[in-house]
Amino acid sequence: MVPKKTSPTSPVAIRGTQESLTMVLPRRLMNWLPKYGSEITNPLLAEVILCLEGFGSITKVGNWLHRITIYRAIDRKGAYVSDASASSRKLGHKFLGIAFHDHPSVYFFVIPLPRHLTVLEADANIQILMSQLGSFKHSSVRYFQGFQYRLGDFQLKVGKCFRSAPENFWGIVLEIEYLPLSSMEVCRPIMKEFFGILQEEFSKMSVPGHLINIEAHFERFGLRDYYTAQHTALQYSACLFQLGVALRGGKKHDLIISDCLLRRS
Repeated sequence: MVPKKTSPTSPVAIRGTQESLTMVLPRRLMNWLPKYGSEITNPLLAEVILCLEGFGSITKVGNWLHRITIYRAIDRKGAYVSDASASSRKLGHKFLGIAFHDHPSVYFFVIPLPRHLTVLEADANIQILMSQLGSFKHSSVRYFQGFQYRLGDFQLKVGKCFRSAPENFWGIVLEIEYLPLSSMEVCRPIMKEFFGILQEEFSKMSVPGHLINIEAHFERFGLRDYYTAQHTALQYSACLFQLGVALRGGKKHDLIISDCLLRRS
């Protein structure tokens, strides 16, 4: 049975990894790794897009925008709970909230528990409930925004990650979705082959760099082979962590997500 929480306006359903989840088709998420010393800029993004649009049968189908909010617990005075205070009381005082462009009715959480992270999905109106309760407040927001394309059996999203303003670059991301299948294991070799084709095309760009694939350890979170939107939430959490590390020259940063979440290939 799905646990329910109620607000003064409407009920909110929260679903865990064993509940009925939002099913989507398998996706692979990558970010652009520039050559050492190179900067990630709008001209670089424009060249990546131009290279992608060079595929003869590709069609632009629209725009997209994902949003990741970093929430922090606040005390009775409205101040953020410090890391030291939360650690001493073994409190989970930070977590991520994720809103996807293609799932407007659902909101996702990546939450640290004492020994692992967990991912949950809820009705989108839970954000209203959280605002009314006032126990947590968002400390910052990251946006993923760009263009969406269709290429044969693949759907692609390419764009940038930024904070507060589009010119405040964090990185360039590419999301690949394979439309015919929902099993990650079955479509893995197909995705790998397509990824190789993309890498070959991007290697011809004037600006040196390449795509890196970052995939979360789904099995650690009880997520099965058949792909759900929770898989996507974990991938974007992992991507955000990796972009933050790259931005800080390899130093880990305070974004909740530990590197045990990541698996490179």
